[in-house]
Amino acid sequence: MHVLHNLQPRSRPRWDGNRVTFQLTDRDSCVDCAISRAALLDVAQRSYLPPDGWLACFLKSRDRIEAIALAKLLARPHHASGVLNIWSEDVDPWPPNMPAAASAAAMRQSA
Repeated sequence: MHVLHNLQPRSRPRWDGNRVTFQLTDRDSCVDCAISRAALLDVAQRSYLPPDGWLACFLKSRDRIEAIALAKLLARPHHASGVLNIWSEDVDPWPPNMPAAASAAAMRQSA
C-alpha cells in the first residue's frame, strides 16, 4: 500500500512530442507520470490541439489530471515502479450537470 503524506503534485510539466510528463512528489519520493495525447484531449473535452497548446491544456486541467494520477498510484501494487501512465481509458467522462471544477474536486476527495 502506498502511504502518501505531504503530497505536493506541482512539478514542471514537459511536452515531449507525444505526451506531457509531470511528477507527483511526496516528502520522501517522487513518481514520474505521463498523460497521453488522447487522454489529454479526453480530459479537456477537445478533439484537436495545436502543437503549442498541449502544455496550456495540461495546466488548465491539471487538478483533474493529478487526481487521476493519484487514484492510479493508490491502486497500483506497492512494488510497481516506473512511469505512471494515464491513458484515454483512465479518463472518466464528467458527471452530467456537474461543472468541471466541482467534478475535479470530487475526484480528489474520493482518491
